[in-house]
Amino acid sequence: MVLTVKMISSFIFSPSITFTRNVESGVPLVYLPGTHVVALSEPLGEVCDAIAASDSPLDETDLALRLDQGHWDSGRVSKAMHVLATAGIVQEAGTAMGSSESRRTRYLEFQRPFTLKLTLFDPETLCRWMSPLARLFRGRLGVVLALMGAGIQVVFWSGMIHVDGLSTVQGESQLTLTFVLLTVTCLFHEMAHGVVLADRGGNPRRLGIMLYYFVPCFFCDVSDSFRLGRRAQIEVALGGVVFQCQFGALIAPLTLVPGPSSLAIRHYLGVNLLIAMLNLIPFVTLDGYFALRAIVGLPNLRAKAVGAWKTWLVGTLRHRRDVRRPSRWITVYGAGAILMPPLMIAWCLCTWVTRYWPGNMILSVVVSTCLLLVIDVVINVRQTAQRKLNSSLPCLRPSPFKPAGPRVP
Repeated sequence: MVLTVKMISSFIFSPSITFTRNVESGVPLVYLPGTHVVALSEPLGEVCDAIAASDSPLDETDLALRLDQGHWDSGRVSKAMHVLATAGIVQEAGTAMGSSESRRTRYLEFQRPFTLKLTLFDPETLCRWMSPLARLFRGRLGVVLALMGAGIQVVFWSGMIHVDGLSTVQGESQLTLTFVLLTVTCLFHEMAHGVVLADRGGNPRRLGIMLYYFVPCFFCDVSDSFRLGRRAQIEVALGGVVFQCQFGALIAPLTLVPGPSSLAIRHYLGVNLLIAMLNLIPFVTLDGYFALRAIVGLPNLRAKAVGAWKTWLVGTLRHRRDVRRPSRWITVYGAGAILMPPLMIAWCLCTWVTRYWPGNMILSVVVSTCLLLVIDVVINVRQTAQRKLNSSLPCLRPSPFKPAGPRVP
């Protein structure tokens, strides 16, 4: 007689994820590798709370005993663990999950549609050391200083234009000075995000360089702000632009110093203001989008808005009255969120192509169009794969930052 013994699996969190809750709303959050944050449903949050509170791995029987007996039974616990395990949030105790892959993802990461990130160092210690400066970059004082700084830059920039006209920067030394000032500004722009986050009790994770829509720039991972209150999230999102306006105001008086450097600094002021305004565009994942997302309380604002726009478009074209029409503002925002990325990609491609074929505009347009078609195909393939994943994990749909009711997974 042969006895078959059924092995009972015990579960722990995967090494590459972090589980927490928003301090203001209590929404359960999971930090995936990179900067991806998923807002779980409340039932899944309860399961993660039980796993986090235990010092040892838990099996499904232990979880059923620790959870509310009025809402949970063995079947629901099994389904919740299946969802969490499929998403890679939990794993069986003793299972080794590609630690080398986790380390590789930490330093080099690719994000949709075409963003490549390379981590240089962990800025947490430096940001905490600089945290006393955070009061200059947040709150009413930060906003007032930023507005004053922007005004000072406009005055100096427009004043120099009135005197010298729209002359261009000439000479290698002037171009180098403008480039160095912009590089330092962009670096400390990202550091300002981390400084504000550290001052508000968060943990900036990494700082590095990336290609964002084919444009090289710096980045700072401040995704830990998701667990903070709404005001803190807005302050972290706008901290970089606030610093940029203030730093430009400190540099502006140097335009009064006679010499070739004044022309380079004047052009720096104009580009600095342009970059600050571009960062406030809310239709792509820039500072303005993160601030707007915190204001409306929707961590998945772009996805929700794009879905609302598609729903409105289908209902309008098919004259369907049974389709629930979303609010007008989120529909308009969704249209902007769809149109802005292709426009940015087209502009960047045309800029790069015309730089190498400056005298052949037709060739530039043809090459840019072909590249856009290739990009569109790749994005559609990735979106199809993501939709299949989301359809298999219905309990992982991000939810608004408000207390969720007791729903079964």
